[in-house]
Amino acid sequence: MAATVYNTPDDVVELLDRILQTALRTRFYRSALGGQRAIRSLSDFESLPITPIAKLRRQAPADVIADPDRVSWIFGRYLGRKGAEVAVAEGADETALRYAIFRDALKDVLPVRKGRTGVVLTTPERRYFAAEVGTMLGYAGIATHVFTNRDRARASRLIGLIQPDVLALLSGEVRDADVPPPRELCITIRRSPAPAFAPQMDLYLVDELGFLGHSTDRRRWMTYNDQYYYEVSGRGRLVVTALRNRTFPLLRIETEDEARLLDEHHFKIGRLAH
Repeated sequence: MAATVYNTPDDVVELLDRILQTALRTRFYRSALGGQRAIRSLSDFESLPITPIAKLRRQAPADVIADPDRVSWIFGRYLGRKGAEVAVAEGADETALRYAIFRDALKDVLPVRKGRTGVVLTTPERRYFAAEVGTMLGYAGIATHVFTNRDRARASRLIGLIQPDVLALLSGEVRDADVPPPRELCITIRRSPAPAFAPQMDLYLVDELGFLGHSTDRRRWMTYNDQYYYEVSGRGRLVVTALRNRTFPLLRIETEDEARLLDEHHFKIGRLAH
């Protein structure tokens, strides 16, 4: 099955300028960006300061949300919320885009057909994010159950009874003997450990930024160039700008993950922050 190619939009400079204008409506970016008020070229864009994601996480929601009236959803984090980290807010358009990205990644590895079932296995701490994943699988036409690993034997028994086509593992380290294999696909997040099931799809996620790429071999991740602009900082960290987020603008955010751009459509992840 041919993989989807996510091309950089022809109007990428215009999109970057729109994100700058959106960002300048927030107290945080008005202070952080200095005097830059317009993007006319990629050189203009690359002159903007890079914001470490740790700095973004320390902000109050009121300082980073451009339009509070657009907020329709605050979604669960993969790793759970820690301390006073900023809540991740979305408008309806951003939620729809996130769901579409997840659905399109699935289409790259699963032939289209109706009637699939799915299971999400999670830790209690990640249950809110697991509920999101279950909902997104449902949006893709896969009727999905969510179980926690609090009672591993019970979870394994239920998975064996359901015999899901798709199994999403959000429960940390899982051994081959822990869970029965899915019929078609095992999904992991951020290169998390998984049994030797085949095929597999790993989703590269950063909570504040969303799904940034997917991989079927854990070596090369497909980049979503239609939704994000990717760079690598001088420290070798992936830097991301969300091209279409008008609610919670994300402009040149440096992640804590080491990455290398391989070509126009792929990157390689090195060390992952936890």
